[in-house]
Formats: sequence, structure tokens, C-alpha cells
Amino acid sequence: MKLLLLLLILGLCAPALAQDVEQVWPVTLDSGRGLDLHLRLPSADPEHRYPAIMLFGGFQGAAEILQHVKTDRPVVRASFRYPWDEPENVSLLAIPGIVQGFAQAVRDTFEGIDRLIELLREHPAVDHQRIILVGASAGAPFATIGGQSNAVPAVVIVQGFGRLRDVIAHQFTVSWSKKYGDWVAPVAWLLAALIVWWAELPHPEHHARQFDQTQQVLMINAQQDQRIPHKAIESLWSAIDASPAGSERLDLAGGHLRGYHDPAMEQIMATALSWLGERGFLPPSTHQTVFTEPVQR
Repeated sequence: MKLLLLLLILGLCAPALAQDVEQVWPVTLDSGRGLDLHLRLPSADPEHRYPAIMLFGGFQGAAEILQHVKTDRPVVRASFRYPWDEPENVSLLAIPGIVQGFAQAVRDTFEGIDRLIELLREHPAVDHQRIILVGASAGAPFATIGGQSNAVPAVVIVQGFGRLRDVIAHQFTVSWSKKYGDWVAPVAWLLAALIVWWAELPHPEHHARQFDQTQQVLMINAQQDQRIPHKAIESLWSAIDASPAGSERLDLAGGHLRGYHDPAMEQIMATALSWLGERGFLPPSTHQTVFTEPVQR
């Protein structure tokens, strides 16, 4: 039934395929929350099947996120806005509700990724053997876990990490120590441990060990990453490297991304797209992209 509906809608959209076609697919998650899945189809033969790239990272809207998949290659772009409502007021009494809301948002995001992958696999414009999941920074755990659990053929993890407790604690410590001093580190660690336990957050490295031999995984790190502890980076990479998947690690000069508009984002995406093209997930580019040569590990 879903496939027939897709074919009908695409048939109605056929006259507009001379330009990029924007599609929005509303779904209702198990939690009852509504979520809009955004697809952008290339302007080309509607009977052709294209690779599909899903991108997750910051908290922008899906339309803004898809702008950052810059390539001259014909691909389907896909994403959605995180189902998370940032709290207006943060206080000690509000913390339980905030953590509970965050935990639900994590569960909703994983379900949203499952639903988006299901949509792409049924979509008549998508080559289901060339579906790609890219997660940057905060989106990296979703790419790691969602990519493995859905057996996505290609997964690109940008500035990803394991050891969630240590990573969350580090964010608190970096923020609080500027105002209160280094004594806050143990408090930050305890709060991070509570969040991971209370929200029942899944551990990326547990899933990374289960990537299978049908998958290709690229991990891109920042050599001077100030936001992710070195041990957390190495924990995730060790798990990926121990899996049967074909994997590669690239360490690029620079620090952690400061959002999608960080100039480094363009270089990172160019690196990822080049890697995907070399492995046959993307068609050849019509021009040569120039970027700083990464350090391979």
C-alpha cells in the first residue's frame, strides 16, 4: 500500500521533476509525536534510482540541514528536525522533567531514523543498495546506532564518540569550570552518570562492534577536538575497527565543529563524498573537489 501511494504521488509530481522536488512525509511516532520526514529529489529522469544521503547533526530545521549536502552528483537528500523541545527554564526542580523529555526525544529520533530508512527503501527513486547515513557531532551516535541496527550500506560518523558518560561530563566541566573552577569535575561526572542511567541511553560502541561485512563505515575526527575526550574517540574507533565492516578512519586538522556553518563543515562533507564516490556509493563527480589531505589511521 505504501509503495502504491508513493508511485501515485510521484506520478502526480512528474511534470515538476525538471527541478529539485521537495517531499514532506508526515508520520506519527509510537509516542504520539508527529514528525515530518523531508526528502529532496534530484532533477533528472524520474525512472532512475539514485543514492540517498541522510544527514543529522545540529538542531536546525530539515530544510536547512539538507542545504549542507553540497554535491553536483544526483542524489536524494533526506532528514528531519530533531523531535526535541528545548526547555525554556532550567532549574533544579525541572531537571527530572528535562531528563525525561530528553530520553523520549532520543527514542523518538531513533524511531524517526527507522521510519526514514523504511521510506527510502520503498521509494521508487532510491537505490536501496546505496543508502548512506551521515551523523556529525551530536548526530554521530544516531548514525552509529541507527546505521548498525538498520544495516545501512554506508555510514559516515563525523566527530563521533563512545563513553557517553565521559563525553557528557566533559561538556558540563568545560562549561562550569570557567565560572566555578575545576572542583566541579566530580559533580559533572555524577550528573552525567545519572543522565545516562536515567535516560537509558544506548552506548554507540556496543553497536559499532556489530557493524557487519556488508557495511562500509568512515569515521572522521578532528585532531584538536576540544569537545570530545580522546579516550571517547578511541573507544568508538576500536569498536568499529573490531567489527567485520569495511572501515576507515580519517583525522583532519582543526577542532570540533561549531555548528553547520563552521567553514570546516564543507571540507568534511567534501571528504566524505569523495570517499563514498571511491567506493561506488555515489556516481562520478563532474568536477574535482580540492581539500586538505587528511591523516589516515
